[in-house]
Amino acid sequence: MIKIDLSANSEFAIKAEGEEKLPNGNHKVYKCPAGYDTVGHGFNIEKNKFPVDIAKKLLSEKVNQLKDSDIGDGNYTLIVGYDIEKEGLPDWAAKELLKRVLNASQDELIKNIKFWGDLDYVRRQVLIDMSYNMGWPTLNTFKKMFSALEKKDYKKAAAEMKDSKWYKQTGFRSKKLHESMLTGKWQEY
Repeated sequence: MIKIDLSANSEFAIKAEGEEKLPNGNHKVYKCPAGYDTVGHGFNIEKNKFPVDIAKKLLSEKVNQLKDSDIGDGNYTLIVGYDIEKEGLPDWAAKELLKRVLNASQDELIKNIKFWGDLDYVRRQVLIDMSYNMGWPTLNTFKKMFSALEKKDYKKAAAEMKDSKWYKQTGFRSKKLHESMLTGKWQEY
C-alpha cells in the first residue's frame, strides 16, 4: 500500500497551534483549542497514553543530570519524578511522539480507507494530519467528506471539512488543510 515517508527527515511535518518553549528549550504544556493539556507537536497528554519507553528515557536523563549535592549524604531515599508541566518535553521526545502518532495515524487510514491508494500525495497528507489531530474515531465521522473523496470531488470534500466543529476549533491548521484539500497543493504552516 502507498505510504508517505514520515521519518524525522521527511518533508511532512506538523507545527501545532499554541506550541511554545520553556527557557530550558523544552516544549511547554499548553491548552489546545479543544481545551486539553497538550505538549510537543500537538500530543494530547490528557487523552493519550504516554509511551513508557519515552517516559523511562526522560527519567533516566534526569537521574544522569543529578549532582551529588542533589542526593545528599546517602541517608535519604531519592525519589525521581518528571514534572512535564514544569520541565517541559525535550525536542527528541516531541519528535519521537510525532513520528509514532503520524505512523499510527497513517496505518489506521490505510486499514480503513479502501481508496487510500487512489488519493494523491497531498490529499493523503491532509488525512494523516487530520487523523493525527483528532484521531481516527472522530475523523471517521466525516462520512460526507469521505464519500466526496472517493468520487474525487475535492471541492465537496473541502466544503465538508469546513462545515465541522473541528474546522472552527482548530484555527490555522484547519484552514491550511482545507486549502490543501481544495487545491491539491500542500499549504505550509
